[in-house]
Amino acid sequence: MKKLVLVFALALTISAIGQDRKIEFRDVTFDEALAAAKKEKKPIFMDCYTVWCGPCKWMSANIFTNNDVADYFNENFVCVKFDMEKGEGTSIAREFKIRAYPTLIYVNAERELVMKAVGASRDPQSYIKTGGYAKSKDYNLIALSENVSKNRNNAEFMQIYFDVMAGAGMADAEEVNKYFEGISKEEWSSQANWKIITGVVDDIESPVFQDLLNNTEAYKANNGDNVDMFVAYKIRNALMSQLYSRKEDATEKYAALYAKVETWEFGGKDGILFSTESARLARIDQTQYFDYCVANVEKAIWDNANELNSVAWNFFEKAKDPKYTKAAEEWAARACELTEYKSHAILDTYANLLHVNGDSKKALEMETKALELAKADGADTKSYEKVIENIRTAL
Repeated sequence: MKKLVLVFALALTISAIGQDRKIEFRDVTFDEALAAAKKEKKPIFMDCYTVWCGPCKWMSANIFTNNDVADYFNENFVCVKFDMEKGEGTSIAREFKIRAYPTLIYVNAERELVMKAVGASRDPQSYIKTGGYAKSKDYNLIALSENVSKNRNNAEFMQIYFDVMAGAGMADAEEVNKYFEGISKEEWSSQANWKIITGVVDDIESPVFQDLLNNTEAYKANNGDNVDMFVAYKIRNALMSQLYSRKEDATEKYAALYAKVETWEFGGKDGILFSTESARLARIDQTQYFDYCVANVEKAIWDNANELNSVAWNFFEKAKDPKYTKAAEEWAARACELTEYKSHAILDTYANLLHVNGDSKKALEMETKALELAKADGADTKSYEKVIENIRTAL
């Protein structure tokens, strides 16, 4: 199959069944909304959107129609929405520095920004949580900014502070480093500080991330094995960000960061180095990419069925030389073994490679099994049926 796409099921998928209410956005000007906020003693909740923003449309259709969200916001806020590229929305965007969409802002009757959230979370409760911060006298943006200096060593306060700032797209790396520098290193691995690290630490060369990298076991003792996953994710993300950056010095910066990461020790290192470097080579020279994969797949991703399948399919689509397609067939076979021949997507990759390498009889066997599994899973079977047709024609 083209790729085994990992579709993250929406555990919080909002069902239309039983959802019969929505946020009632008022058709008023901003000044009228401010007057209503003063009269009703409620803050303003504003959806700052654009007509071309896909996540804005998704949020409008799936979050603002959730009963819990609708009831909470209708009761506690004066709700309005403005297109940031039309009419009054353009001046609102300038005033409140709206630069990404969707952005939700909360404004009090004095026209002060009390809370801001950038992006479209899929968790309805996260909107209610942010609304609670907006209504709070202690944890809105104004109160947090006023109290941060005297609470800089208070992990619980700073956890909320950084959570709010990250959600608002206002997290400051220097502020994060300043906080950790102000407490003992023994405290860095605490559960409260782990929530701060996972929420706002993105710089893998920062002091706190390097401490995490060099003292992983201490962090795992307090926070569990998800520490390894976080470390690997952040490192891979940092490498990929440099790899796909459009800045003039991106190539040099990627190479420098890659060289540093090569010297670090962390779980999943070989796989991450492989995925980033193979992605780089695939962009510049297909033969270099093929040769790199042949030399490194077994070392880097031999026990990762999904990665094996992805690389094998890339070879099936792009490689013509039998030495490459035979190598890919071996990787696909390994992926089938790892998944006990129970993944129709991986079986499809294996069958296609068997067929292109001349073993059409076994290819038909594998693709037929893939079709059966796909039917059992309720998956689309058209591509499998087409492969079977092609194989039978060749036999």
